[in-house]
Amino acid sequence: MAVRDRIGWTRLFVRLFTFLKGRHAEREELDDRALFEWGQTVARLGRALRGFFHPAAGYEIQWDIRRTSSLRSGLPNLSGTVGEVATEVVDRFDARVRPAIDSLRAQVIHNDMSRENLLVDEAGAVIGISDFGDMTHTALVCDLAVAIADVLDGAPIRSRWPLP
Repeated sequence: MAVRDRIGWTRLFVRLFTFLKGRHAEREELDDRALFEWGQTVARLGRALRGFFHPAAGYEIQWDIRRTSSLRSGLPNLSGTVGEVATEVVDRFDARVRPAIDSLRAQVIHNDMSRENLLVDEAGAVIGISDFGDMTHTALVCDLAVAIADVLDGAPIRSRWPLP
């Protein structure tokens, strides 16, 4: 954008923001209905992105779950309980997930459906998605896994959600 002052034309750079209605949900308010809707939103976006590809979507992003094994090189830098837990996670990934993940359906995914990136209305219904900066081409199931991990964010797992 250029503006004219007393001296002449001056070029200015302008950044425009759009403010969306809604707010970020607090973890405590995400009841079973809200969590179900969260999952539906992840699924709807996955369906909407089905078939979409761009060469830039194939870049390597460190937090693509499919690349968990590559984190092993950093494990020696972690000490104590954190190092032990991180090592166990990577070991379990390599044993259980790594053999299967490349055979799963892959596509471009949002990869960050966190509470900070979904907007809800006053009733808690999802009304908007933001921050598409972590999009990547990876296994479709990774989008749901990232959403679950972020939404639960340390919350106790309900007993009716058995984990293997």
